[in-house]
Amino acid sequence: MGFWDTVGKAANAGLEKLRETGEEAQEKYDKFDRYSDEQLKRTYRSGNMTDKMAAGKHLEERGYRRKD
Repeated sequence: MGFWDTVGKAANAGLEKLRETGEEAQEKYDKFDRYSDEQLKRTYRSGNMTDKMAAGKHLEERGYRRKD
């Protein structure tokens, strides 16, 4: 197996993980739709990466902005 075969396999594995993370974030986004603002804030502060992605998206849609 050559160098570029290894690079290609690593890239494909990375893309697959990214796709899975996006799907997980979308599922959590749908679940968090019924959360209150306070529940979303708690989830954003203490959740894992996909929790933060989903909760943050909802908070932005509800008018909250990140502090600069």
